[in-house]
Amino acid sequence: MSSGALRRWTATLRSEGSVLEISRAPVKGKDVPRILREFASQLNGCSMVILAVDSARPGDLSAASEIAKSSELSAHVCLAIDSASLAHFQHACWSDRVGLLLDNVDANTPLSHVMQEGIEAIRFDQTFAREAMAHLRSGCILEAILRLARNAGLCTLGPDIRWSCEHDPAATFDYVPEMVLESPTSALTAAGSATDLSSR
Repeated sequence: MSSGALRRWTATLRSEGSVLEISRAPVKGKDVPRILREFASQLNGCSMVILAVDSARPGDLSAASEIAKSSELSAHVCLAIDSASLAHFQHACWSDRVGLLLDNVDANTPLSHVMQEGIEAIRFDQTFAREAMAHLRSGCILEAILRLARNAGLCTLGPDIRWSCEHDPAATFDYVPEMVLESPTSALTAAGSATDLSSR
């Protein structure tokens, strides 16, 4: 995968719009403005863009918001962070252009983290999600988190897994990964019309 590749997340039947992820290893907070500025011209055809940030801090949110504003991005920006970084955002100043995606959600993730102010989307750990296919208790935990997220209006992302026939289709990820797109322009040519996710 090249450092500049984009990854598209495909909407399931429940969802609308398109999501693109800047497919890099988690970046340092100081690099957030540069990377968003680099991709800004290619991101206005999607509804949400994801950028993973290592050891994120509230200042990264402010920096991303400034770039989104100055670049006039129509796409909502979600900085993907882990539970360890979440504690630093309890008193953050929130923006209608930028929010947080809680990454690697699994059976050990406290529900209070899922419901914390500023979390607009969650992404499930792939190993946990696949384990839930075969284990009843793990499946029940995953479906419970999905329902909680749905009731709170959060966007959910997870692997494209094939559930058993007993699975409740109502408990489904909003977005699943489609492919890695080496050309940002080609990614947006196929993207649907933008949907505003700022109210999530």
